[in-house]
Amino acid sequence: MAAHKLTDAEWDELVELIAASPTERMDEALKRTAIGHPSSDGPRWQPRSTEEWLVHLASISPGPAFDRALLMELRRLSTQ
Repeated sequence: MAAHKLTDAEWDELVELIAASPTERMDEALKRTAIGHPSSDGPRWQPRSTEEWLVHLASISPGPAFDRALLMELRRLSTQ
């Protein structure tokens, strides 16, 4: 089944989850989606705000499948 783009409601939820997630949760979600980012390689630039995270994620996102996987991982991690 092909990954579909997120609905407006799912995007809103993703933004809310990003805003509520500490850096460690974001790092873990990215690790689980098999997407690396600078903070996983050492002490480099780290997004600090929701807006910075959104810009960063847009720069590394390979497409809708990633967006959906990240949403699912953040949902899981936020309930743990």
